Formats: sequence, C-alpha cells, structure tokens
Amino acid sequence: MSQLANKLNKSKSAYARWESEKDIIPLVHLVSLANIYQLNIDFLIGLTDKRIKVSSLRELDRNIISTNLKKVRKDQSQKSFAKEFHVANSTISRYENQQLLISTSCLLDICKKKHISVDWFLGFSNNQMIN
Repeated sequence: MSQLANKLNKSKSAYARWESEKDIIPLVHLVSLANIYQLNIDFLIGLTDKRIKVSSLRELDRNIISTNLKKVRKDQSQKSFAKEFHVANSTISRYENQQLLISTSCLLDICKKKHISVDWFLGFSNNQMIN
C-alpha cells in the first residue's frame, strides 16, 4: 500500500481511506492507478469482470467527458438529469461546459445506472456499454 501511495504522491492514510471505501478516489488518481496496474478502469472499480490490459491511459480530456455526458443525457433536460443523480442542475451544466471535472462519485452513479463503461465515458474505450 505504501508503494502505491508514493506512486500516486498521496499519504498512506489517504490511500487507505480509498481502499477501505471511506473516501472516493479522485478521478485523476483513479486514472493514475489504472496506468500503474495497466488495467481498464471498469475492471478496477468492479463494473466488469473483464480484465483488459491497457498500455497507458492519457490525461483526462474535459471535452471528451463533456461530449459523452451529453450523449448519455440525450434528450433529457439538465434539470431532470441532475435530479436523477442527486446533483445540482448547475453542476451538470458546469460538467458539460468543461468548467468542472466530473466527480468520481457522480461518474460512477451515471455509469452504473445507465450501464455505461467508465472507460468509454472518459474516452479510453470505443465500447460504450459495460462488457
């Protein structure tokens, strides 16, 4: 655990809180963890049993995330989408306008409920649905 915490430039206690699910790992660190293990995020977070080796995930791209959020939302209004996921309408707007990086918890809620791949949502896979 201490080696991973060091690689992520985080304290052992912060890493332990993520591992014990007391805290949610920030998205940038989740991507870093996927790069360390060279595995798809969907597998790491338990959305799938399909283990896919990845060579290297690039940095998060807010434009891709914004575009994919709009695709997932489809014809649903920001207001009803925000209500469905228990966030403020302004939060969804800020995600879509690339003013704010989507939170890990919101991303996971959306992906689980809509059966969408986190790897796809973040632009790391072409497969939209969870395998």
